[in-house]
Amino acid sequence: MRKPLVGTKICDVASSNKSDFIVMGTQGENSALDKYLGSITSSLLKKTPCSVIVIPEFAKFKEEMVLGYATDLQDVAPFEIWKSGKLLKPFQPEIKCVHFNEKQIVDISEMEELVAYFTEVVPDLNITFYNIPVKDKVKDINDFIENQSINMLAMYKPQRNFFAALFHRSFTEKMALHTNVPLLVLK
Repeated sequence: MRKPLVGTKICDVASSNKSDFIVMGTQGENSALDKYLGSITSSLLKKTPCSVIVIPEFAKFKEEMVLGYATDLQDVAPFEIWKSGKLLKPFQPEIKCVHFNEKQIVDISEMEELVAYFTEVVPDLNITFYNIPVKDKVKDINDFIENQSINMLAMYKPQRNFFAALFHRSFTEKMALHTNVPLLVLK
């Protein structure tokens, strides 16, 4: 069975069963062909109607949950951060929300608004915020994961229409293939 068909079939089953999320394993990019044509994971993340938890082949699990939430501070960020905290509430996660700033300038005004929002609206959520300038997003996110002892990364992947998806290179899909911790992809 061709890879795109597998992703399509999984999405069809998830949709017909009204699944809340899909859990799947990944081995990352295994070849140059995966890099250009995509993996089953990439295919699935493009089409899935629900959130996905991607578990890398050699992921290690720890008893305490430290969730890293990578955000670009879009308008939907507070809701998605809250949603990930609610989904993982049984594990009492410590959430480390990080904005990787490609402008190389640390502008704390948006982050201060986010901190104020969570302090007022969800004070019982164990969350800290970071605003970090980056040069190489994959390397810098993986460094953050290691330095902060994060054992699950969450990212929001908005649904895009056909034309927007055609011209957009998904960083979430890239991280699904280049991280050593489970990745929660929120839709």
